[in-house]
Amino acid sequence: MNPIPQAIRPGLEASYNYDSFRDRAIDSPSQQKLPDADRYGPQTSAGAIALGRALNYSPQRIEHLVSGYFGWLGIQALNVSDLMARPALSLPARPDRDFSQPENMFGIGDFVKSANAGQGKYLQRFYDQQSRLDQVYATYSDARKVGDIEKAQELASGNEMRQRVVYNSIGRNIERLTLQGKRITNDPNLSPAEKREALSQINLNRNRLAQMADGYGRRPVP
Repeated sequence: MNPIPQAIRPGLEASYNYDSFRDRAIDSPSQQKLPDADRYGPQTSAGAIALGRALNYSPQRIEHLVSGYFGWLGIQALNVSDLMARPALSLPARPDRDFSQPENMFGIGDFVKSANAGQGKYLQRFYDQQSRLDQVYATYSDARKVGDIEKAQELASGNEMRQRVVYNSIGRNIERLTLQGKRITNDPNLSPAEKREALSQINLNRNRLAQMADGYGRRPVP
């Protein structure tokens, strides 16, 4: 049970960039490097993107607010705004407009998810652990700068520093796949079905890499 009242929960979660239902960030760590208005993905509605540009605010957080306060009706309103505003904004076709898939059908898609939908938890674990390892490295660097050799040596010999090498290597591959996915999303020559198929494989590969890192994170690195 979430003790935070529903009247303030969506706004509070948007403020802190945290989706309590999915237990993950609304804007991913890689998106947080971008300007607020550019924090959207291939399935973000055109209406939220337009409003985000006008307010200089994350379109994904706007969608979180709308769905949080207005539920199913809010989600359908975003879908309608997408159909109306996407051509006007010259945005590429959304991969989820491939209506041969049950999860993309109007109404049904809110209840049916693809087999890979639940695997995103590994990506969130990956980003959380990578952030923690970066903090350990920052502590190590600070210890070296101030001349605390004993602390620096202790951290340098710790398991976290060795894990960080592995996580950084896997992270570079994940970022390459993410960039590849953005190129596919923005390709005007691909149909929604082609985009959906290509992005599904990319997401599967990203999740596999994140799951591999999760395995490293749960055991000592030799």
